[in-house]
Amino acid sequence: MSSAAQLSANRANAQLSTGPQTEAGLAAVAHNNFRHGLASAFVVLPSEDHAAYDDLLLNLNLEFSPSTETEEILVTAMAQHHWLTQRALRLQQPLFEAAVETGAAPDAKQLGLYLRYQSTNDRAYHKALSQLLRLRSDRRRSQIGFESQKARNDLQQAKLVAFAEAQTTKQTQAIRAQEMKEELHAAKLRQAEAHANYAELEDYMKRTMEAPLPGEGRVDIEQIHEVVVNAIRIANAREHAKRQQTAA
Repeated sequence: MSSAAQLSANRANAQLSTGPQTEAGLAAVAHNNFRHGLASAFVVLPSEDHAAYDDLLLNLNLEFSPSTETEEILVTAMAQHHWLTQRALRLQQPLFEAAVETGAAPDAKQLGLYLRYQSTNDRAYHKALSQLLRLRSDRRRSQIGFESQKARNDLQQAKLVAFAEAQTTKQTQAIRAQEMKEELHAAKLRQAEAHANYAELEDYMKRTMEAPLPGEGRVDIEQIHEVVVNAIRIANAREHAKRQQTAA
């Protein structure tokens, strides 16, 4: 059992070695137990080609052209999972090469681990791809539904406008028909009044002209009738021209 003096000495020694303090030292310690990078947060290993990963991410962005932040996240996840799948495949290669050289079976534990990571990341890649495609499909259906509803609304609005215009035209025609009916009625009344006046005048003229004159002379009623008719025609023509000038 340690004495109090030994415990005190151990604590003092521990204070002399508290680990790295700088950012570079902390970053180095973080990778002390870094073996394959398949189970940690995604990072491109120093032994890997970072430019190749950048090309992969760029090509996927060009292929799928993400238009929202969610789509960008899914495309990035696809690039990372594909990269990890390829890493798992590369880690398997030395195991098979060693087996060929030694004639022994590959390390089952290591091979099983890499195969598991390969399968996991391959499924994760296709899951992200499916989510991306489903997201876009839902958005397209939503847009199609919106456009269809807008088309239906526009059609309904056009029908309402056409109905309103038809009603206005119908009302205008009804008003005009009533006005024409009233004008025709007034014209018939004027015509009837003119006929009555003419008949009365004609009767009066006949009675007056047929009366005997001094010297037993008589006035030719047919000539008088022709003169009166011409006079009435002239008067009617003047009245008609006057009404047209007033209407214009």
